[in-house]
Amino acid sequence: MTLFEKYGGIQTVKSVVKAFYIQVLKNEALKFHFHGIDTERLINHQVIFIAHMLGKPAEINVEKTLRDSHKGRKISENDFNKIIHILHDVLFEHSVEEDDIAAILNLMRSHSSDIVDIYSRPPLNT
Repeated sequence: MTLFEKYGGIQTVKSVVKAFYIQVLKNEALKFHFHGIDTERLINHQVIFIAHMLGKPAEINVEKTLRDSHKGRKISENDFNKIIHILHDVLFEHSVEEDDIAAILNLMRSHSSDIVDIYSRPPLNT
């Protein structure tokens, strides 16, 4: 059984994604990334992505979609980590087990190179 099936399928994913964006858009340090974005369209894409993270076969090329949709958004690693923290809290609030949350967040982290803007990363100390 996939996590997608374990936690109730698309209805649960939609609930998680909506709760997630409510929290993200309340966050002063993150909300500017979403200026001018069609929130409903964004939520629909995120539902597909989170469903994929939970084990539902992807209907899209996830990596390409992530790269294309985050290109030019200047998302730093710090911003990405804030997003991970919010997602953790939302998953916890939706009664997702801690081991499953860890697995989901690890999958999310595996896509950080598709999301984080390399030009926003701090310089390496040399």
